[in-house]
Amino acid sequence: MNESIRNTGEAIRVDSVKRRGNGFQLLFSNGNKTYLSIDSLSRFRLTVGEILDDHLFYEIIAQSEEDTSFQMALDKINVESSSTYAVQKHLLDKGHDPEIVEKVILRLTEVGLLDDESYAFAYADDLAELRLLGKNQIIYQLQQNGIGDDIINSIPFPREKELSKAIRYGESIDKRNSSVPYRKRKAKVHLALIRKGFEEDVADEATERVVKEDDEVKMGAELERQFNLAKTKYSRQYEGHDLRNHIISYLLRRGFDYDDIQTILGKEDL
Repeated sequence: MNESIRNTGEAIRVDSVKRRGNGFQLLFSNGNKTYLSIDSLSRFRLTVGEILDDHLFYEIIAQSEEDTSFQMALDKINVESSSTYAVQKHLLDKGHDPEIVEKVILRLTEVGLLDDESYAFAYADDLAELRLLGKNQIIYQLQQNGIGDDIINSIPFPREKELSKAIRYGESIDKRNSSVPYRKRKAKVHLALIRKGFEEDVADEATERVVKEDDEVKMGAELERQFNLAKTKYSRQYEGHDLRNHIISYLLRRGFDYDDIQTILGKEDL
């Protein structure tokens, strides 16, 4: 944004014109600094030492406001694909004048740099694939970015593609919880898929495909290891019935089956 305009009533002279980013910074004899795009500078045909009347000076200032907003919008679009709403909100949050923001949005739309339909389809197809987002999360994110229901309702969500993403994401959760007992691991994977935005039936099928029954020998060894850890931890403070209850709670929190816990407690005479 430009600094507050200072007008001393004296003739206004262009003192310097320096390149700044994709445009030029102008310094005037009244102390004002302003930014113009290359196109605007060419249109005004300004040169160092030129004397400006008040009308031309204020016209330049007004154009500078629009050029500054336009450049800021371009910078945002270049960093990440953005919706009309996201760009508009970005400019308004930075304090740009609403009327100027409206002009900038119109310019960007006219030249095809803002296109909500293209943005929505690209988000649903590319970004969601990269982040492994499900249908519900995609719709939510698009709504948060100001995309209307007419566009959202036109986006296809093929079930096979949703299932493929769900399986890949589910596999990563399953692997991360490989030491967790089957039932708890299954619940973790299913919950993670729902939170990621997959619909219930897709989450159900992906979970069934991804999470496999535990190897009994492997999980028996893991139960024994966790039992020994719990026994060591709680035997310092508890004994008898209290010790038994704390060990049971500890093992249940880690997803072990109650009957299996009772079996190992019986072996250990607890």
